[in-house]
Amino acid sequence: FVEVKTRTSAEWGNPEDFIGKQRMRRMIHAAGLYLKMNCVDKPARFDVVAVIWNKQHFELQHIEDAFLPFL
Repeated sequence: FVEVKTRTSAEWGNPEDFIGKQRMRRMIHAAGLYLKMNCVDKPARFDVVAVIWNKQHFELQHIEDAFLPFL
C-alpha cells in the first residue's frame, strides 16, 4: 500500500513529514479490510512516495516500510 505526498518545496518540511497518525490509522484499517475481503493471507507493507515538484524540477523518494501497522 502506498501513500503519495507532494509538495512544491521542502521549505516547511519534507512531504513524508505531513502524513499524520490519523492518516496512517486509516490506511492500516483500509488495508486490513482489503486483505480480509480478498482472502490475502500476507502481511501488508506501507510505503510512502514523497514528491517535491515545481516548474524547475522534481525530486522523488520511495520510502519502503515507511510505517508499521501497529498504530
